[in-house]
Amino acid sequence: MIIHQILPNLSYGDAIGDDTLALRSIFRSLGYESRIFAGVIHRKLHDEANDWSHYRYVSDPSNILVYHFSVGSEITDYIMSIPDRVIIVFHNITPAHWFFGNSPHMTEVASEGMAELRTLKTRAMTSWADSEYNASILRELGYKNVHVLPIIVELNRLNRTPDAVFSRQWNSTQFTWSFIGRLSPNKCHQDIIRAFAFFKRYLHPHSRLIFIGENRNCWRYTQAMQKLVRTLRTGDVHFTGMIDDSELVAAYMASDVFVCMSEHEGFCVPLLEAMHFDVPVIAYDAGAIRETLGGAGLLLRSKHPAEIAELVDVIRTNPLFREAIIRGQRDRLNQFHSLDLTGRVQELLAGIDS
Repeated sequence: MIIHQILPNLSYGDAIGDDTLALRSIFRSLGYESRIFAGVIHRKLHDEANDWSHYRYVSDPSNILVYHFSVGSEITDYIMSIPDRVIIVFHNITPAHWFFGNSPHMTEVASEGMAELRTLKTRAMTSWADSEYNASILRELGYKNVHVLPIIVELNRLNRTPDAVFSRQWNSTQFTWSFIGRLSPNKCHQDIIRAFAFFKRYLHPHSRLIFIGENRNCWRYTQAMQKLVRTLRTGDVHFTGMIDDSELVAAYMASDVFVCMSEHEGFCVPLLEAMHFDVPVIAYDAGAIRETLGGAGLLLRSKHPAEIAELVDVIRTNPLFREAIIRGQRDRLNQFHSLDLTGRVQELLAGIDS
């Protein structure tokens, strides 16, 4: 009765990291011995995992090893060589073409990741994807026994006191747009910037835009976004970089609308986080966005800056419209909270044993 998990990076405040920790709790609640092995372990999570190289001491043909896959890694070669029974949990890979001209490193990593994903189908006795969109990618690659297990979103971690310094910094009467997501070309920050520039210039000058997310691997893209802000002469656009959970709470509490124009998402947890704080969501219909929203928020088929800006202004000026959006989002969150994910995991594991 052993199910271990392995992944390249166990990151703090990261959706995949949260999913891994939550799955361990579920496995243990079902009576399985379960540990986490990772290549890079965030300093705040050192007590939660072992270095992945230590897995060789516990590897056994009777083990189930869950491999969280979202990026190319040397762990893949190791997975191909061991006798353990393997489950692939697929969190999506951003296609390499998004990084052309922006990050040679990420272009290579994404390309290698897709190659590894194709190879791993011969090792997976079953595969779990955290959205039907991700599941369809596996099926197209020839994976068998593909099932959907929604990503386990730990919104309770956001039920905390907001960071006092961050709250004071962002305390303002300005109407606030926000987007949370790493600085990466597939996130299409430029579309948000252009819509915000129209909004600020023609509809509501007393406004600001906050981008939250790390920018370690796409410096050229980050610089291009900052240049676009200068070119459009749009003030009050802020890039905060990565922040911790108490600062994130403060940012959501300061937000009046959450705008997502990303064109490649395997799930997009920040959509649910925004809903958790009753922030109206506007999102472009791409990837798994429609699936995650499930009829909540406002789903767009166009990226015309004026149309986006005018829709945001309706949210700003029409309280009844805003409240209707929030009610729909609360209903969607209730659907997620009512999911019996422990039961779903038990069902999927029973299918393996049978």
